[in-house]
Amino acid sequence: MPETIKTLILGLGNTLIRDDGVGIRVVRELKNHLPSSDNLHIEESSLFGLALIDLILGYDRVIILDAVKTGAHPVGYVHEVGVEELKGLPAAPSPHYTGLPSLLRLSRELKLDAPTQMQVLGIEVADPYSFGEEFTPELKEVFPRIVHRILEIINKTQSRTVDDSVPVNT
Repeated sequence: MPETIKTLILGLGNTLIRDDGVGIRVVRELKNHLPSSDNLHIEESSLFGLALIDLILGYDRVIILDAVKTGAHPVGYVHEVGVEELKGLPAAPSPHYTGLPSLLRLSRELKLDAPTQMQVLGIEVADPYSFGEEFTPELKEVFPRIVHRILEIINKTQSRTVDDSVPVNT
């Protein structure tokens, strides 16, 4: 019988900068919808890059939720990106993405208990730069749909087992 995957859902951002806190606010909402379990943990952080290493160790899968502003999609669009797809990008749409492939490579080189899978769910926002604790009207309007979409993604991926996983290439 396949082993259950131990998953961390990690919301990133800064709730003092308008839409940048959407990852944190989504994970706060997810805590109301997902049953607590030994195999599913939900956390939030304002850290980024290599500073995240202590948070991800000990998990098989890490799903990162963060704000992005590409301008290519409407506010509320959820980008699904594997960490291997972040390699070689000239500039990440969020500083939290910077160094994720390096973070995994370093943790493996140090023989730490790093995840075998990492996925980024980038949430398209209107204003990730201005100070303020309130979302922009555009993001506030679509926030319930964002939570619903992310729950669909998590429920789909959480039903997989370690035997179904595809290793992260670093």
